[in-house]
Amino acid sequence: MLNVIIGIGGTVAGTVLGAFITYRFALRLNSNIEFNKAAAVFRAAFVEVMYWLRQGSEVEGRMIPQILTDAVLVDQEKAKLVFEPFLSKTELAGFNAAWDEYIGCRINYGGKTSSRSEERQYCLGHIDRLLSYAAPK
Repeated sequence: MLNVIIGIGGTVAGTVLGAFITYRFALRLNSNIEFNKAAAVFRAAFVEVMYWLRQGSEVEGRMIPQILTDAVLVDQEKAKLVFEPFLSKTELAGFNAAWDEYIGCRINYGGKTSSRSEERQYCLGHIDRLLSYAAPK
């Protein structure tokens, strides 16, 4: 009789523990899925800018102010707002600093580097830093 009670108790304890572990993994998986969706939207907001920055100024006379237009920055800001809630407080501080430096590419155009090519690389470096926060999990 004691063996039956111990067996039933072990079965119940194992079932509860298994359900708890499964629940925790499901929460983590769902969190990662939602993060990846928001990160994909954020990364997509930079595709066109990265394309034009990599092409150089000789293509259609596009300089940084013609690439980082108000419309582009508004779209990127929208994607940023969707993505930010998925970052921890520590990550958010670094992310916001990287965002401010990226925005500075347009504001400080012509003052940070000596050539147009260096300016494009400077902005691409800031974009890469931003996108490092949005790497898929």
